[in-house]
Amino acid sequence: MIKHLNKGRLRRSVAKKALKISTESYSGANCDAMKHHIRPCLAKNPDTVILHVGTNDMAQKNAKEIAKGVVEIGNIIQNQSPNTKVVISELITRTDTPENRRKVAEVNAVLLTNCKKNKWGHITHANIQAKHINPYGIHLNRAGTPMLAKNIISFLNEQN
Repeated sequence: MIKHLNKGRLRRSVAKKALKISTESYSGANCDAMKHHIRPCLAKNPDTVILHVGTNDMAQKNAKEIAKGVVEIGNIIQNQSPNTKVVISELITRTDTPENRRKVAEVNAVLLTNCKKNKWGHITHANIQAKHINPYGIHLNRAGTPMLAKNIISFLNEQN
């Protein structure tokens, strides 16, 4: 989802110009893989990690398992890098199957509860609709990627 985000444009759009923005994309990575990929990222001592993961778990896991995996990654961030702020970017709607659309809503509800409980940041993507998803119903189309970027930028600007 984030591989098409232009970090230069993100940087220019954030009000706090001194904010260093880096994106890491792990195509096809699920929650279990991200538990390993996140560790080298934390070695850079980031101020904030925005975690956007879970969509690739849809075929193998139920909503509770997916949400649990995302929360476990958030806990790894907190434990490995206590000064790093954890931000969860909720799952984006899917249109491939009604079951996956329902799962996304369930996962997002659990993630919001955990963000509040753990005092983590939360980025909502309620403005991303079916018209922003590609014909396969899984990934963002050309109109969807800017919506994702806008949501991230809005969150970052609200934090400044």
